[in-house]
Amino acid sequence: MDDEVRIEYQLTEAEYLAANRLIFLSKPNVLLMVMVLSMLLLIGAFLLSLLLEGLFPLWTMILFVSLFEGLLFYNVLVKMPRTYYRGDGKFRDNYEIAFTDEHI
Repeated sequence: MDDEVRIEYQLTEAEYLAANRLIFLSKPNVLLMVMVLSMLLLIGAFLLSLLLEGLFPLWTMILFVSLFEGLLFYNVLVKMPRTYYRGDGKFRDNYEIAFTDEHI
């Protein structure tokens, strides 16, 4: 038997972004570190609002911390992988895999 199965594929940008998000969000240590960072930033915002009583109310500091975390997630999950995908030409190449009874 000399049957050979060939698969040819090309990675798209959406597939690369989805795979990158899946890898990033599947690790519990990363999510734990993000939660710890969030708590530290909120504690720092609370202490800063206590230190600067009349200058910044507490709700503005919480808003700034939430905005910072949102931008951080956007950069890590969308912007950086997209820039990396567009900058590296090997991701847009066609890949071919051949399967036979003896080997891949």
